[in-house]
Amino acid sequence: MCLVIDINVIGSVFNPKAEYHPNFEPVYNWIVHGKGKIIWGGTTYRDELRSGKYLRLLTRLNNSRKTVKIDPDNVDEIEVRLKNECCGSEYKGFNDHHIVALIIASKCKLICTGDNESDRFLKNGSLYPSGVGVPSIYKDINHRHLITDDKIVKECLPDKILTKEERNSLFL
Repeated sequence: MCLVIDINVIGSVFNPKAEYHPNFEPVYNWIVHGKGKIIWGGTTYRDELRSGKYLRLLTRLNNSRKTVKIDPDNVDEIEVRLKNECCGSEYKGFNDHHIVALIIASKCKLICTGDNESDRFLKNGSLYPSGVGVPSIYKDINHRHLITDDKIVKECLPDKILTKEERNSLFL
């Protein structure tokens, strides 16, 4: 399985001392101890990682083959198209074009976010082309049932479970 992790919760996922980590511990365990991988890509997402100082973490996860980078040019093109198409009043407050673009480019089936405002946009089926399903949204421990290996998309294969040495090298 793979998922997109919105920058607004990446600290809660990977920092066991974070206040909301218990809500995101299943995601952490699935990535660090299971077959989970993080999908990422695009200029906006990279810039958010960099500004939040999570690029180093993503680099360590990438070195352990726990990330899948989607072609940034493709994500950026889709993001621009979405920004052009989603400019009416019904899209007021929509600021996660890059997340929807990443889901479209990867066909990812799950997003982990704490942004309640974006739910209605992430669940808007009209934003997704044919062949790309509306993703499930993981927000807290009540959504742990979403963390299953049946959500693995071809971009995330082969799946990978980290060895103890690899887990320790993450310094998580």
